[in-house]
Formats: sequence, structure tokens, C-alpha cells
Amino acid sequence: RSTPSPTARCRSLPTRASFGEDRILNFLSLAENSLDIAVPFLDEAFLWILKSLSFRVSIRLLTGSGSGRAVTEECLGKNGMEMRVLPALHEKAVILDRTYTAYGSACLTKTAWRDARELLFPDDDPQIAALRLRQFERAWDIAAP
Repeated sequence: RSTPSPTARCRSLPTRASFGEDRILNFLSLAENSLDIAVPFLDEAFLWILKSLSFRVSIRLLTGSGSGRAVTEECLGKNGMEMRVLPALHEKAVILDRTYTAYGSACLTKTAWRDARELLFPDDDPQIAALRLRQFERAWDIAAP
């Protein structure tokens, strides 16, 4: 019997979670090797979640300048978490293990998720994953460390 993909497991969450932090937290926790995250804004609450995940997976965080360098400096270079800043970043995507993606309106702030303002759409199509990974790599290469 094969193990369901992270996307299939994420889709099996209760409907009420589709607009809440449960969905993104579940998806992030399914990573086995890596997380590539592009998001213009994140707050300290989500940064601590990423920091805790970085003990077991490598994380590349691409964020806009609005995230505040003071909050993110603390995690740089620790446990396999890297961050780069791209001031005009608008993309909101998570690439899990270079294979599965999630995209939508997901700014990673506790307030946005608690108030059900964010959407997350998981996808396990290999072509979509490859496209999103190429987009992430291009942005990562031009972003400032």
C-alpha cells in the first residue's frame, strides 16, 4: 500500500481548516527534507514555527522587505535556515521537498490566518512543482542575502 502524497493528506483536512492556520501548519509539517518558501510578509509567530522545523529540514525563506530584518536575523544560518530579501516580492508559494507545492494568498502572519484571510491551494502535479521551483530559484538568485 502506497503512502498518500502530502497534498492528498493536506486535502483530507476538515473543510473548516481550509481557511485557517491548521492547513498551512499541516502542510509545512509534512516536509521530510526541505521547504522553499516565498512570501512577502511573515511575523514572529510563523518565524518561530519555521525555526522549529529547521531542526529537521532545510529551509530557504524568500521574503519581502516588509518582514522586518530584526525578527529574521535571529534565525539566519542556524539549523539549515537561509533567508533572502526581494523587496518587490509578491509571490506566495511553498515548495515542499522540491516535489509538492502550495500557493495562494498566504502571507504568513498569525493575524491573517486567525482571521481567515488567507487561502492555500496544495498541488502535487510534477509539472507545476517544476515550474514553481524554477520561479523560486530565479527569484532566489537575484534576491539579497
